Amino acid sequence: MAAGTQAQAPRRAAVRELAHRSGPGMDVSLLWRRRDGSLRLQLTETETGVVFELGVAPEDALDAFYHPYAYLPRHTVDPWQELLAA
Repeated sequence: MAAGTQAQAPRRAAVRELAHRSGPGMDVSLLWRRRDGSLRLQLTETETGVVFELGVAPEDALDAFYHPYAYLPRHTVDPWQELLAA
């Protein structure tokens, strides 16, 4: 290996985005952490700028990605928002 080659090699990202989608008022990302192999769901409410991030089990990853509000802890969801959505 030539001197300096290793230093020039790009470092692998610590977190990799596996999937991303945008919907009305939100952006959702499914993230994988290389260090421990964990999966994280990141939900950004674009109108308010509020960001939620939580761990998800591998078997729940796709469901959480498509239904992120169902995976948020109950106390983070505004009850008025639930009533308006009904």
